[in-house]
Amino acid sequence: PSIAFAATTSNGSEATTAVNIPVSISMTATASVNYAVTGGTATGADYTLASGTLNFTNGGATTQNISLTVNNDALNEADETIIITLSSPSSGINLGVNTTHTYTITNDDAAPTIAFAAATSGSTDETAANRTIAVNLSAASSKAISVVVTDAGGTATSGADYTAIGSPLTVNFAANETTKNVTIPVLSDTLDEENETVILTLSSPNNATLGAITTHTFSIIDDDNPPTVAFGAATSDSTNETATSRTIAINLST
Repeated sequence: PSIAFAATTSNGSEATTAVNIPVSISMTATASVNYAVTGGTATGADYTLASGTLNFTNGGATTQNISLTVNNDALNEADETIIITLSSPSSGINLGVNTTHTYTITNDDAAPTIAFAAATSGSTDETAANRTIAVNLSAASSKAISVVVTDAGGTATSGADYTAIGSPLTVNFAANETTKNVTIPVLSDTLDEENETVILTLSSPNNATLGAITTHTFSIIDDDNPPTVAFGAATSDSTNETATSRTIAINLST
């Protein structure tokens, strides 16, 4: 008689935590066979299965199950596999055709959403410094995730009020990262002006979907005092009474 897996592959959702992999003997007999995990992409965090031995008895059942436990999680990830191999059948017993079985744990967790942490933020002044804007994932993922950030306008001028972010900028999240920052370098000046804005947008997510806040408005707060206005001099006069226009200067401070 020979012992083999009933099939070479099977699969189930990670929500199915109790899994049985059937192994059959071709005819009733007293026999045993060892089994062990020999490969796959799943790790010990994804399932529990120790190496062991299946025992068949003469006149007993011709099918025994290898029982494994799948550890359900909330992590969006690729489907993962467990490869189990039969070995060392007892004396007088052969291994059949199907000596390995691949069980696939299918992911049942949705891809995370990606969004700005807030719709608005601002600098407290125009001091030349890097300011950061957070982009967050709603949950960790085992997959690499990316999103494109575009400078979509605003009243601030790139190169004069801030250094360009390199739009379109691709922001990459490594596995299990949940926050990345976009940096806006603010440039200082001495010009009294209105507060100015930089508008950023998110698009083209990979291995994620866009969340609620896909546009962020960053305000550069002016910190320069308004100029003073005054006559150029306290007194002036004409040189004579000739009928002509005379000018009196009014100046702004620099």
